[in-house]
Amino acid sequence: MFFKMNTEYVHADIETDEKYVFISGFSGAGKSLFVRELEQLIETGAKEEIACDLDFYVISNKQNFEDRMALLGDSPCILIADEFYANKIALAIQNRNAYCICVTRNLPSNINFSYKSLYHAQRDARGVTQIGMKYRQTEFDLSDHYDVMLIDDSGAGYQYMRDIIQDMRVESTFGKGNIVKIIRKKPSAEKLLLFVDGGGIGNHFDSIVTSCRKREKNGGTVHLILPECFEQVLVDSDMLASQEKQQFAAVYNNKENFYEMEIYRLTKDTVLEYDHRHQKLSNCWLIDCQICDQKCKFRVDQPKVKAVLDKGTTKELMHFVKEELL
Repeated sequence: MFFKMNTEYVHADIETDEKYVFISGFSGAGKSLFVRELEQLIETGAKEEIACDLDFYVISNKQNFEDRMALLGDSPCILIADEFYANKIALAIQNRNAYCICVTRNLPSNINFSYKSLYHAQRDARGVTQIGMKYRQTEFDLSDHYDVMLIDDSGAGYQYMRDIIQDMRVESTFGKGNIVKIIRKKPSAEKLLLFVDGGGIGNHFDSIVTSCRKREKNGGTVHLILPECFEQVLVDSDMLASQEKQQFAAVYNNKENFYEMEIYRLTKDTVLEYDHRHQKLSNCWLIDCQICDQKCKFRVDQPKVKAVLDKGTTKELMHFVKEELL
């Protein structure tokens, strides 16, 4: 979805396929002004200063909130609110076909959302409030050596990386909430590579980035690889390239949730079957097809590890795969 607003006092540029957008910023940056300006445009009928691909509604009082919740249906829409209703809306639209743009000082701690849901408001030199994405993933060349790969997964993703990666330790943080604590405990001389689920890390991302920057300021090395989740890596693999895939929609809540269901749908009752709940990865995700006599629709000519990793955010990991797997 996209929502753009261009007035004398506020420029907002929101374009995302995430369900949630949370706008933060320092006091006086114009966060609440964004909502007030929007309400004024709606009241005066001056909607030519707004561009949006969905119907949108501003939630400003209890009755308005309850009425809009009751009217949510099959057609997606965007709910926009200042911080008083931000968390209420984020919770209320879970499993509903709706998006939200919420001004907030405190991110909700009881839902999962992507780091790409984080937007930031700040005033420019002219005093105009600019609202845009807070973090953008940039491409970089990985170091030729890391001491430790930290992965927030403690199940199948961790087991997979431990089986294929050479020349560095692979350690689980046992959840997103432990990442910062473990980064801080690592000796500054150790080079760290973080492989974490970007699709559900929004609650923790500010503190993770702060810890990484502090480590780099002190001369340390730390890089992040941010797939939506391990299941997204599997869904995008060459083994499933010919399968008809579904597209993310707001009803799935977040990309983690979507890809967990999608990988199960695509592989159920097949040699590649994977269920996030059981965290058990079939051997067929690792064993090359050349040593298998079984003919199946998932067959690939290249090494399985290459078929899984050699694309997108995980492409650089190919530098660290065990030679015997290539």
